[in-house]
Amino acid sequence: MLFESFPLGPHTLKNRLIALPVFTGYAMPDGRVSELVMEHYASLAASGVAMVVVANAAVSQDGVASAYNLRADRDDFIPGLARLAQAIKKRGALACLQLNHAGRFARTV
Repeated sequence: MLFESFPLGPHTLKNRLIALPVFTGYAMPDGRVSELVMEHYASLAASGVAMVVVANAAVSQDGVASAYNLRADRDDFIPGLARLAQAIKKRGALACLQLNHAGRFARTV
């Protein structure tokens, strides 16, 4: 069953392997997607998994867990996240973004 396809909403996963979200701290200091983020997730997608969950994108500036936290709280972050999703898709995996607010653990400056 592990290598059988799996329907997920309007998508079909090619197998049941998913790269789970693990915070890396690879984002740019302002929360944008860095080249290291692109390389990391493209590599995961190329490994044969059906879906890659990109970890821990903050939903507000005051909700980041680290100075190098991805952010998804303004429109100007969308182009980098879209490029990341395309890089994952190009390598045969579905892209998914984990949204997060660090709550009481937020790094507020």
